[in-house]
Amino acid sequence: VIRGGAVAYPASPSLLLSNLVINSSGVFTCAQGQTNLDVEVLRSATIDAGGVMAVDGRGFGAGAGPGAGLFMSSIGSGAGYGGAGGASSKSPGGGTYGSAQEPVDWGSGGGLGYGAATGGSDGGGAIRLTVGGALTVNGRLSANGNAGLQDDAGGGSGGSLWLSAAALAGTGTIAADGGAGELYEGGGGGGGRIAIYTPLNLFGGLVSAAGG
Repeated sequence: VIRGGAVAYPASPSLLLSNLVINSSGVFTCAQGQTNLDVEVLRSATIDAGGVMAVDGRGFGAGAGPGAGLFMSSIGSGAGYGGAGGASSKSPGGGTYGSAQEPVDWGSGGGLGYGAATGGSDGGGAIRLTVGGALTVNGRLSANGNAGLQDDAGGGSGGSLWLSAAALAGTGTIAADGGAGELYEGGGGGGGRIAIYTPLNLFGGLVSAAGG
């Protein structure tokens, strides 16, 4: 149980649990330098409203990865992964890669912009979550890419969510969105990849792998 504003992460990327509950304001993520969460829950997993399980910005850094955004004339295009990255005013976005059925890749980093690097543009990481019982998402389960923060930088692409459960329910958000490009000439990051396997889908929330 993660509650009371706690931020929890496993010492290694793989974790086996009996049950998982993330209460409001609780966060389950991976440490800086890790990029994946591979979690198997034998019974049920619940993410309450206001709770978060996320690897946002834990993928490839700016300008890195198979779908990295391009850098030309101090302007960066968006990175690609599930969808192509958005073009900048100078160059096309990064291309697509990886598996739609078994997504395990990290999102790529957006192209660099003008001047000193100021962070941002990182791709999303990867979550593989296997639940023997019900997975209920009323909060947020995400692998989003980061927006470009450097002047004219491209956004990072969304990462991977591979979810398997006996039942899926809730009204929250499941997302692997790309990050926005920095206005006005950077390109937006492409959406990531989401694969959901369940024989009983009662989920009424938002599933999104949108471009930035």
